[in-house]
Amino acid sequence: MYYAEFNVHAPFAAKKEAIDYYARKAEKMGPGKQRNPIYAAMVQGMDQALGRILDILDQLGIAENTLLIFVSDNGAVSWVNMKKNNTLPFEGYEKWLDTAPTSSEPLKGHKHTYYEGGVRVPMVMRWPGKIKPGSKSTELVHVIDFYPTLLEVAGIKARPGQVLDGVSLIKVLQGGKAPDRPLFMHFPRAG
Repeated sequence: MYYAEFNVHAPFAAKKEAIDYYARKAEKMGPGKQRNPIYAAMVQGMDQALGRILDILDQLGIAENTLLIFVSDNGAVSWVNMKKNNTLPFEGYEKWLDTAPTSSEPLKGHKHTYYEGGVRVPMVMRWPGKIKPGSKSTELVHVIDFYPTLLEVAGIKARPGQVLDGVSLIKVLQGGKAPDRPLFMHFPRAG
C-alpha cells in the first residue's frame, strides 16, 4: 500500500482546537524556533493518521509481515515560504506567520536548496523480526532505492531488461553498508 499523507505541507491548516491547544503552549514558551501552533497541530494530525494505520495492521494480524517505510518531503520549510504559501485556516493566527514552523539546524539551508538542510530528510523503517528495533544508520540512501527493496522483500525479480536506478536496502536494514555510488539531486523549478 502507498499512503501519501498530505500533512505536514503548505497550505498550513489543521483543526482549530488543535491549533488553539498548541498556541497556548507556544505562548508559554516565549520566543524561539519551532513553536508554530499551526504546524504543530498538523504534525499531531499526521501522527493520529499514521497511528490508525498501525492499529489496523495489528488488527488484521499483518504487522509482523509488513515493511513500513516512513519518509519525509525534502527539507524544512522556511518562515518566508510559510508567509508566501499560506492561506490561514482561521482568522486571528496572523502573528504565527512570523514564527518559523521548522528548522534544519544544525544543517544549513531548507526546502528548495541544495544544502544538506534541503536534501537530507528523515526516514524510518519498521519491519518486525527483520529490522532491529531502535537501530540507526547513517548510510546514504535515496527514494529510488524503495522499488528494488520492495521487489526483494516480496521475492520478485525485476523484469528482464528492466533498468533499476536504485539498489535494494535489505543489507542496510540489517546493519550493513550501502553501495558506493554517485547520487544526484535536481530541483526542476525556478527561484
